[in-house]
Parts: sequence; structure tokens; C-alpha cells
Amino acid sequence: MESSSAYPAWEYNKDSYIRDIFKGAYKEVYGKDINIAAIHAGLECGLFKEKFGDMDMVSFGPNMYGVHAPGEKLSISSTERTYNLLLKVLERIQ
Repeated sequence: MESSSAYPAWEYNKDSYIRDIFKGAYKEVYGKDINIAAIHAGLECGLFKEKFGDMDMVSFGPNMYGVHAPGEKLSISSTERTYNLLLKVLERIQ
């Protein structure tokens, strides 16, 4: 048996409007600059980009450990912080 799966690429957008919204919201909520990093992972963002074209997006979420394995864990406190950030971002979007 042979199985493969590939997510389409999701390229960094140097002029991302939504990333700037997140940066400002994070600074307002937490009083410090956000750490933004590019990672190599199979994210659904590539699928959305392929389907909808020129869509500005970010990927963010709570701290997760041992993902897709027995015993995976999700940080409740990090989930709360992620939720609070999302609320602030939604307030700022025009």
C-alpha cells in the first residue's frame, strides 16, 4: 500500500493586513510584542489559499503537546489567552 498527502504551499505575505491587526491586538492585550514565526507544517491555510486565491490569513492557536498521538494535550490557560486575543482582533477588524 502506498499513501501520500500534500498540503499546498502557503507563502509569507510581507504586506499582511491581518497580521498587522494581530500584532497590534496582542500588544494591547498583553503589553508586549508578539513572536511571529514561520514554520514548516501541514496547515489548512494552504488549502484555503488554493481554493480562495488571494486571501490574507494567519494561523494561530493555543499550546498543544503530542499532537495527533495518544496522550495529546492542550493548555487550558493558553486556550484562554488565544480566545482573548481573538476577541480583540475581531474588535479591530474593519
